[in-house]
Amino acid sequence: MTAYLVIREGSKWTDVFRLVDGESITVGRAPTNAIVVKDERCSRNHAEVFQSQGQWMLRDLDSRNGTLVEERQFAGDPFDVPPGAATYRYEQDLARPADIFDLSPRVSAAWTFRSQHVGGDAPRSLPLLTMRFTPPVDQHNQTSARVIVLPIAFQRPPGAGTPLVVRASLEVSFDEGARWSRVPVAVIGDRAFAIVVHPSSATSVSLRSSATDLQGNRVEQTIVRAYGLAP
Repeated sequence: MTAYLVIREGSKWTDVFRLVDGESITVGRAPTNAIVVKDERCSRNHAEVFQSQGQWMLRDLDSRNGTLVEERQFAGDPFDVPPGAATYRYEQDLARPADIFDLSPRVSAAWTFRSQHVGGDAPRSLPLLTMRFTPPVDQHNQTSARVIVLPIAFQRPPGAGTPLVVRASLEVSFDEGARWSRVPVAVIGDRAFAIVVHPSSATSVSLRSSATDLQGNRVEQTIVRAYGLAP
């Protein structure tokens, strides 16, 4: 079956390349690539397209901005990726009606991690980090305290490894993400603690955080209006 690689800019096709069975091609800004992309977002040697077991595969060549494998409106459906070791970035965004959900109307998370094919039929869990915040709030998810110690737990899927968390950061916003301020965070094993000072005029607190473990796995999370502030 004849296969083609299509270069698009938005919805417009700018070029089409025929893929030849048994031959691999590289893509990047450098003139030595078979396909030269003149875009600063593209690395000099960005990606390789090759054939494996009769199927065309794509391999990122440690590019600066990575290579988007697939994008879907709804998560959950599986799709194939190359078997070799590679760095992936997986993003999720959740939006809920603000007139129904007063807190957490917008939540987003992005995971950057390494993965590759493993032997056997059983899947192996990846050590994807999640930061769980447990602010000291009442039954309405509000607090009237002007200063709190915010506990944070680093969690991973069941059966996954637990590489040591080496860096964590937290920013807070009191205007639903228009402006952010960094707050101090102390990491102790699989837990961390942050000190948050609430302005007297604020009505809610949004959280933007990140954490990286010893293997380079990284998570970035944003929760708009994570908890409320009582008068």
